[in-house]
Amino acid sequence: MERDARAFMVRYGQVPFPLVTIERRIGGDFVYVYCPRAPQIALPEEDQGPFMEALARQLKPHLPDETMFVRFDTVWDNPYDTSSHYTETGFWLGPPRLEVREIRMNYFTREKNLRKSPDDLLPPDTVEIALHQDEDDLFMNMRQNTRNCIRRSLKKGVTVQDAPLKYLADWYRLYHDTASRKGFKAEKLEYFQNLFQSADSFQEKAGDSRIVPSFRLLIATKGKEILAGMILGLYGNMGYYLFAGSSPNWRDHMPNYLLQWEAIKMARSACCQRYDLFGIPPNNDPVHPQNGLYTFKKGFGGRVVHNRGCWDYPVDEQGYMVVRNIKAAL
Repeated sequence: MERDARAFMVRYGQVPFPLVTIERRIGGDFVYVYCPRAPQIALPEEDQGPFMEALARQLKPHLPDETMFVRFDTVWDNPYDTSSHYTETGFWLGPPRLEVREIRMNYFTREKNLRKSPDDLLPPDTVEIALHQDEDDLFMNMRQNTRNCIRRSLKKGVTVQDAPLKYLADWYRLYHDTASRKGFKAEKLEYFQNLFQSADSFQEKAGDSRIVPSFRLLIATKGKEILAGMILGLYGNMGYYLFAGSSPNWRDHMPNYLLQWEAIKMARSACCQRYDLFGIPPNNDPVHPQNGLYTFKKGFGGRVVHNRGCWDYPVDEQGYMVVRNIKAAL
């Protein structure tokens, strides 16, 4: 259960970046601090472990007294995404066991105490689209079926707008219904209200709009009917597809395809260099329950990216091991 969220501005040399920490409680007795999509800074592999270790130590004075550990949900490329980790048919074999990954991450650290989380809270596998291309080239790089679905949506009279927040509650109903229908956990409406408000907090700390995350609510409509909607995140040179919901009654209008195309164009207009479709299965496995999601997102022409996932810095070693043992027993 989330209790409190805080926003920080962090500097690495001359490079500033925002950091969000979210206090979460496990089983009522254990607290950890979660840092989503962080640290948001490009580093060579040998600097990643030492930087997370140093950042966690700097956060310590700001943590609740009962904190067991800090969890970083990293966005760095997985070092095991190399040709030797693929089969002849192109299936990624994935990373080795946790202990091997921990040795590699901790090689240059002082404390040798970063742990690979047994759970990745955000999906470590995704599709990214390079936005340096012309708009026509972006469109033509999609699969033909994806292009046809976008054209069909337009032909059906669907339009997409960058909606004001007065539509957030309407979008939330679609999102909540979609979560119930597809069996994933829905965040509360207050979560999304706080998400949009957090941009103001970042602006206050940063004093520079170029390094402040922003969020857009995009809705696909036909007449006065909202068919689908999504939340687009923009930060630095990245655009992110974050949350979405749609009505099952308008599937033949293909609103989700048009939403993604408009989000891609919006991210490009905001000078983003890449657009992250945010979460797919690790491989195009036809028996995977989310293979349809893989096909949908890969159809927009991007490349598959594997990230390093969640890493933990124990603050209370004994408490951390208790939490891990509880999670392992569930």
